[in-house]
Amino acid sequence: MNLRQAFRFGLWNAWLLMIWQIILPILISTFLNKNNISSRLFVSAPLRHGKLLDLTSMFLTVLSVLYSFFLPLNMNTIWFFLGLLLFVLSVSIMFSTAFALRYSEIDQPFTTGMYRYSRHPFYFSMGLLYIGITFMTLSWIFLIFTILFFVQINIAALNEEHYCRKLYGNEYQEYMDRTPKWIGFPKPNIQ
Repeated sequence: MNLRQAFRFGLWNAWLLMIWQIILPILISTFLNKNNISSRLFVSAPLRHGKLLDLTSMFLTVLSVLYSFFLPLNMNTIWFFLGLLLFVLSVSIMFSTAFALRYSEIDQPFTTGMYRYSRHPFYFSMGLLYIGITFMTLSWIFLIFTILFFVQINIAALNEEHYCRKLYGNEYQEYMDRTPKWIGFPKPNIQ
């Protein structure tokens, strides 16, 4: 990473990848329009400072998307290809999660598909997207956006887990006990 960042508007800039942060939720929401799952998925759990968190998240997202229009990709480097791999993995996780949700029951916690390996696969995949773009651009400014994004999703994830424990009780607590927060293999059910 170079302290002096390249800053030029161009076709082959990071916006090509960041635009997915806007497109994917729209596609997934349309895909999940069965049984009102899409509205349940994209509505935040009640939070004491929810509006502030939402505004901060929106501000960081808009700022990172705007910055990406002026952030060139460092193509033909090993970092670019590593970042591209993470980006493709991110999009794959998002779509496989959406596919599993399409067949989930509305009155049950999401525990199938990618939710077997992560309690927050959408957040995890968005984190991979940010890390991938950081690698592809080698931008310390975008690294700051990535760190701030991880702080924000960690707060949101803790809030959602608290809300789901209230809503689903022991069933959700058992799910939390066996499923990693971000990614991993589930622990076997011990009865």
